[in-house]
Amino acid sequence: MPEPNRKPDPTPTRPDDSFRPLLIGALAAGVLLVATVLSVTRVWQAARDTIDHEVRSNLSRLATSVAATVDAPAHAGLTDPGQHAGPDYEELNAPLRRVLEQTDRVRFVYTLREHEGRVVFVLDGTPEGDADGDGVEDHSSLMEVYATPDPAAIEALRTGRVVTTEEPYTDAWGTFLSAFAPVRLPDGTVDAVVGLDVSLAEYDRRMDAVNRAAVWGVLPGLALSLAAGIAAWWVSRWMLLHAREVEGHREAAERANRAKSAILANISHELRTPLTAIKGFVEIAEDRLSDGTARIEALTTVRHNANHLLVLINDLLEMSRIEAGAIVIEPVEVDPREVVRTAVAPLALRAKDKQIALDVVGLDTLPSAAVLDPTRVRQILLNLLSNAVKFTERGRVRLVVSAGAERLVFAVEDSGPGMDESQMGQLFQPFSQVGGSAAKRREGTGLGLAISQHLAGLMGGRITVTSTPGAGSVFTAEVAYGAVETGGVVLPAGDCVPGGPLAGRRILLAEDGTDIRKLLRFILKRAGAEVEEHPDGHAALEAMHENSARIDLVVTDWDMPRLDGAGLVRGLRAMGWRGPVVSLTAHAMPEQQAACEAAGCDAHLTKPIDWALLVDTCAALIEARGKRAA
Repeated sequence: MPEPNRKPDPTPTRPDDSFRPLLIGALAAGVLLVATVLSVTRVWQAARDTIDHEVRSNLSRLATSVAATVDAPAHAGLTDPGQHAGPDYEELNAPLRRVLEQTDRVRFVYTLREHEGRVVFVLDGTPEGDADGDGVEDHSSLMEVYATPDPAAIEALRTGRVVTTEEPYTDAWGTFLSAFAPVRLPDGTVDAVVGLDVSLAEYDRRMDAVNRAAVWGVLPGLALSLAAGIAAWWVSRWMLLHAREVEGHREAAERANRAKSAILANISHELRTPLTAIKGFVEIAEDRLSDGTARIEALTTVRHNANHLLVLINDLLEMSRIEAGAIVIEPVEVDPREVVRTAVAPLALRAKDKQIALDVVGLDTLPSAAVLDPTRVRQILLNLLSNAVKFTERGRVRLVVSAGAERLVFAVEDSGPGMDESQMGQLFQPFSQVGGSAAKRREGTGLGLAISQHLAGLMGGRITVTSTPGAGSVFTAEVAYGAVETGGVVLPAGDCVPGGPLAGRRILLAEDGTDIRKLLRFILKRAGAEVEEHPDGHAALEAMHENSARIDLVVTDWDMPRLDGAGLVRGLRAMGWRGPVVSLTAHAMPEQQAACEAAGCDAHLTKPIDWALLVDTCAALIEARGKRAA
């Protein structure tokens, strides 16, 4: 009860809550920034551990392979310093010299043994002299005492195991990471060890790259934190003002509260989903029990989710979307046989490890030169061959190649588990993985075949598959190519294709990119058109001034030197030419399409070039013009 002589306040004092939006925004930004820093830190540490493990593993394997080339009995006979530089010494030393010549990152390669309680040099592949200018002779002589031997070398000599240095070791020749592998006599005893020293420069460079990547990785998180803080502050401030405006109106207050909850729940979901994936896969990557494949998959997933977070930043700041995943087909003159060889080579060792045959058939049927995109063709082959090797446990994988008049055909045959109709129906869907064990499906992302099918389509081909459960599968990729003759690129079966959708039509092409101009000429001539090409808008406009009546349609790039696409179109309209114009550009934003149409273009297409869409658009515009003229 109130005191007798005092009235209660008619309106209780409201606490000042104007600071709450600022507090909420600060908390949202702070929490997200801390989460980002923690995630990037874990990825950074996992990447450093992975690089360290990779460097040491490669060094151990190289030392082991060099040790296998040493003739142990003959090596055991090198005990007299007078044998140094003799025929036997030089013959045994030759493999070590080759390692130095063929492997840039190896600084020293040599053999050591224990003699009378001391560690001495036997072979040394390093040339004589002081190449690094440190005042110490690089080459060590036979039976020269190693005054301060690496503890890892002593351990390898006494245990017979392959040993790498725990930390970079410094001796008279410098500071190095080293690996030591035993050289065993026929009876299994250790005669010596092969030592390989690599400079820290490459190791430090890769570590520095990881450090820089970590710093740059925090910046998107910082921007996202700021954006989330501003958004949370704005939303909270709006909700507070709204609540004050409708104070006393229960239903309006409840609606505002539901709206606030919905917004916060949506933001929380969109942020937590990728952050949960990043946090979880970072833990997998840094788990010592995770193998290399698991770490790579984990880091790939982190990258995908980081890209998703960048999209959220763009949404929150209402900025223009960044064109992502733009694929430009860049045909150049190459040897397709070499493209096949470089695609097969990386998988040969994996196939050998699994004891399955990897063969290439028909390589001699391919032309020695063709116009195609070697990077994209190689990407398709790598994906198909990698899948075949991954899912084949015994038998063989065979790549059968052939060349038709207009297409190259690559058939990848395997003796794997095969697939049924339902599985084949899911093959080219993004994130779809079929066949094999769950562990094998986790080795990939499920995007490879979808990407390869898209690339094949951009190159005028496709990928088909036939398979029998228990008997294996055949994936056949077809891509169009241009033959090479003296004087440039021509169509495989002639200059123009009679009866094509653009047969008898004359098209003027303005494009400053040489390779893109070749590709456009190839597409249009293949459709039957006669093509007159120019490297920029100025040359094209001059040609039209001379005789514009012969041209049925103009195809122009938008960004060109001297005179761009907009200037060319305005010049054509100013001179009275009313024929159809198709603009081509790598800019896919709606504003670009509006700018092209405002300049006077009849159609706007984006790169990468869709062959069928380009031909259909040109044919439709020419046909529509003919109907108007009639």
